[in-house]
Amino acid sequence: ETAASPSTPAQPGEPGKGPGRGFGGPGKLQGGALHGEFVVKKDGGGYQTVATQRGEVTAVSTESITVKSEDGYSRTYTLTEETLVNAARDGIGDVKTGNTVFVSAVVADGKATATSLSDGTVRKAAGEKWGFHRGPR
Repeated sequence: ETAASPSTPAQPGEPGKGPGRGFGGPGKLQGGALHGEFVVKKDGGGYQTVATQRGEVTAVSTESITVKSEDGYSRTYTLTEETLVNAARDGIGDVKTGNTVFVSAVVADGKATATSLSDGTVRKAAGEKWGFHRGPR
């Protein structure tokens, strides 16, 4: 299920000002939440709906990613050139089916467009390779 739509239509965020910053960081949803939607004020006025989800990648391409949380909730997110991918050198190319990810997105007209994607599986592997037990910060 998704949250009720805001009374003001949601609009995609401005480049460089997307959600995902200041919400506890990648993978640190409030209270250990797996997924959810909430409404935030936009710079310049109005509101936008933001979605976050932590889960396993069930499908991935350069255009979209589908994530399934441990409670069975699944959602597909559109990826754009503006989507910030925190994985490894090859970005979205390093994100594989079965990896655990955290996604932040803007929702407009029922469509979720990812603003940031953090791949915990890739980051953990890279951290272990370089001797970081908890991964780079």
